Amino acid sequence: MNKKHLIALPFAITLLITGCGAGPSSVSTSSSIGNSQSSASSAVASSSSTEAAASSATTAASSSSKSSSESIGGYTADELKAIVRKLACGINGAVVSDKDDLIADATEDMASPGSMTYAPAICGTMDAVEAAKSQYEGLNVAAFDVMDPTGGNERFGVMLTSFANSRQAEASVPAPSLVTGECSNYTVDVPTAAVTMKTALTQVQITTTAESVTSWRRDYVAANQKMRTYLAVAQHGNVTIRASVFVDSDAQGIAKLEELMDAAVAELN
Repeated sequence: MNKKHLIALPFAITLLITGCGAGPSSVSTSSSIGNSQSSASSAVASSSSTEAAASSATTAASSSSKSSSESIGGYTADELKAIVRKLACGINGAVVSDKDDLIADATEDMASPGSMTYAPAICGTMDAVEAAKSQYEGLNVAAFDVMDPTGGNERFGVMLTSFANSRQAEASVPAPSLVTGECSNYTVDVPTAAVTMKTALTQVQITTTAESVTSWRRDYVAANQKMRTYLAVAQHGNVTIRASVFVDSDAQGIAKLEELMDAAVAELN
C-alpha cells in the first residue's frame, strides 16, 4: 500500500497494529494527524477497519470505475479534488487523495486478518469517516492529510464528501448525544494487536460557518499509551466536512478545527 488514510480510522489502532509507540503526545501519518516525538515517520502502515465497512469493501471497489465527471450533490469527483488541492496548497507534507485512492486502501485493509469490535457497537461510527460509513457508493470523496516533515507538533486532515442531497449529508453527521451519552466511554478490541483500547469522548464546541457541526475530543488509552485527537464533522449543503487534529490542548484543537472548517466552507461557497 502506497499510503494510508488514517482520517478514517483511530490513529491509536494503527500504532498498536504496527508496533509503533509514542508517549502522551499524539502521532500521525499521511491520512490523519498526530503529534509524534518518536515515530511519526514510521506511522504509515497497515491497519484494520470495522466489520460494517469490511462487508462493503468489494462493492465499493466495483463502484470506483464510475467517471470522475459524474456529479453527485453538485460536485464531480474532479471538482471535489480540486477544492481539496486548494485547501492543501502551500502546506508542507500535505497528501491529497481522491475516491479511487481511498477505495484502494479501504479494499486492501478489508483483507487484513481480524476486525475491530466496538462496545457499544454504535460507537464504531464515531471512528469511521462518513465516506467509509456509507461504503463510498453514491458519493464523491476527496481528502488531504498532513505529516509535517519538520517534526512540528501539529498534524491534521480534512475530508470532503458530497452526497446526493443535504438530507443525506445532515444524516451523516454524528449526533451530539452519542458523544455525551452512549459513546462517552467505549472500548475497541483489536484482534490483530491483541489489545483492548479504552476510549473516552468529550464534546467540545467550535464556531464555524458550516450549517451544522458535531465536534469532540477523543482520548485513547491502550498498551500503556495515551493519545488525544480532536474531531469535527459538519454539513454544508450537500457536503460533509470532516476534520481531524492531533494536538494536546483544547485551545489548540478547537482553534485548528475552526480554521479547517471555515477554510473548507469558503471554498465550497
